[in-house]
Formats: sequence, C-alpha cells, structure tokens
Amino acid sequence: LYDRFLLRFQVGYLGEDSSFISLLKLSVNSLPTISLQELENYQNQAAFLPISDTILESILKVRRDLFKEGIIASDRRWKQSLDVLKAYAFLEGKNEVDEESLMFLCHVLWSHPEQKKTILKIVGSVAAPWDARAIELYDIAKEIYDNAINAEDKEQVGIEANKKLKKLLDELADLEAKHSTEKIKDINAKVQVFQKEIIKKCLGIEL
Repeated sequence: LYDRFLLRFQVGYLGEDSSFISLLKLSVNSLPTISLQELENYQNQAAFLPISDTILESILKVRRDLFKEGIIASDRRWKQSLDVLKAYAFLEGKNEVDEESLMFLCHVLWSHPEQKKTILKIVGSVAAPWDARAIELYDIAKEIYDNAINAEDKEQVGIEANKKLKKLLDELADLEAKHSTEKIKDINAKVQVFQKEIIKKCLGIEL
C-alpha cells in the first residue's frame, strides 16, 4: 500500500474534545484558498530552490546510515525526495534547502510504520537533533496520555501520568530555550494540552 504514495503520514483518531468539535463544525464544501495559476506559480518557484553539495552530502550520510539499519529506499524515491524538500523549504519561506528541511524526509523514506522511529533518529541526527528529540518526547507523551485516558483506574494512573508529563514538559521548555523552533513550540503546546486533559478527565480538576 505505502509504495503507491510518495508522502506517508499516519493519522490517529482525535483525542482532544475541542479538536473533535472543530471537526464536526468543519464544512465539507470549503472552496480552495488559492487558484490553479497560483499553485503552478508556487511549484515553479519551489523547483528553482538550490540544494547545496553540503546538503547532498548530508542526504548521502542519511542513506548510508539507513542502509546499515536495513532500511532501503529506491534510487527513484531518493530522487523524488529532492522535489519534496524543495517544496517544503519553499512553504517554510526558505531561500534554499537547509539542514532543518531534511527532517521532512521522515515522511518520505519509511516503507513500514515500525521503521519510523529509526528513520527519525537517523535523519534527526543530521538535520536537527533538537527537533528530533522534541518529536521523540511527543511520542512518549502521546503514549502516556492514551494509557491514562483509557485506564480503568483513571485517578491513580492519571496522577502518575501527570508527573511524567511534567518531566517531559520541563525538558521541552529547556529545548525551546536553547532552540526556539516552530516544531518544538508546537510540540510543547500539544503536550501541555495532554496534561490539561489528563488533569480534567482523570483527576476531575478544571484548570
């Protein structure tokens, strides 16, 4: 199935009540926000974004390290990934594909979901280790949140979950202080929501 798609995302069910309500209110008849001509113009601009030899060397390192882990993407997929990186960098307002842009390879290179963590670790070590750590912390927080929300003894599990999330938030705050990227800010905000939901649903406390 995954071989049919260049970009690969896994989307779970909505966990936050506010997000679910927003989904219910979403109009299915929304009109496009840009014209076809604008889209073609953006595509042309993105195509001309440069990729330096330094970035190509970084991509080569990722390829080698993935190969050592038994994760192999086709040469065709690697070639196609360059266009994806250009498009991503353009949408991020960059003038070229830089090291941080390489993080988007995490959505291109995996063939099986169980490969995602290894790919994140390898790509992150080259592209943006601080963002990679933030994503890793988010995955841990999401697992803690899901376990607490679905637990039978919600109060006891919720107390432990709240303590664990506080430690994760402390580390995220430290990361944000040193590397104030949009990814870290976004993950920090999401984990804060996890904590508030646990306090509300498991401990019965309104904040």
